Amino acid sequence: METRYEEEGLKERTREIEKSIIKRFRKEIWRPFVKALNEYEMIQEGDQIAVCISGGKDSMLLAKCMQEILRHGKMEFGLKFLVMDPGYREENRKLIHENARILGIPIHVFETEIFDTVVDVEDSPCYLCARMRRGNLYANARELGCNKIALGHHYDDAVETLLMNLLFEGRLGCFQPVTYLDRTGITQIRPLLYCREADIRRTVERLRLPVGHNPPHSAPTRTTCWRWTPCWRCAACAGRASGGSWRGAIPTSNRSFSAVSSAILSTVGIWSSRSADRRFPFLSCR
Repeated sequence: METRYEEEGLKERTREIEKSIIKRFRKEIWRPFVKALNEYEMIQEGDQIAVCISGGKDSMLLAKCMQEILRHGKMEFGLKFLVMDPGYREENRKLIHENARILGIPIHVFETEIFDTVVDVEDSPCYLCARMRRGNLYANARELGCNKIALGHHYDDAVETLLMNLLFEGRLGCFQPVTYLDRTGITQIRPLLYCREADIRRTVERLRLPVGHNPPHSAPTRTTCWRWTPCWRCAACAGRASGGSWRGAIPTSNRSFSAVSSAILSTVGIWSSRSADRRFPFLSCR
């Protein structure tokens, strides 16, 4: 009897989360999410999309938004929720399963030994780790019959990437909303591109989801690392591999900085909509 009550309580919480994303957080999350889908034609009829879940706030929220757009949108497409375990601690893996259960998301988990592989690598271990993780995601997405993968990059990620490319490599460049990878036949989409990290964080907190958190870039340690794992490599070499503590110094939540960043992205044409004047037949984002 108690189990039945628990199941009913879980279903009620899932329904409340679904309702909140579309109504309570419409301005901060749902509207910019749908706007990105529309402007960049991220989804086509018949697509099979693998939503990549790391366990953090961005990917968990993205997974639920994608599930809701499938339910309420005007297109038929398929969704798979893909979780790659590169060497998570057991408690963190359990946390991913628990959040997926709360959100009503059926996840596919596949295991790898990526962190064990790169732990003894001296030359650019972070680069190798990222390449291996991405390669495994592509391969497993194809095995599930998917032609697209959805990633949880948001607006602040784009701003940081733009500035890091400018300051560390001397070029203006950023990831694109939609990217076709001809070597793999996979198309990457980033539906949270117009969502701000602060809004995502507040939304997840108000939904009471105990998601995993990365350690602060300004305080790397040898006991915590990328995706809260026992491997210390990424944190230990963050300073020389990917900007490290400098990334945490970018004031992306500052309004003035936000306005300047938007102007930069717009001026250099980093994100040029494929059909800016044509509404994509999905959902109204008003």
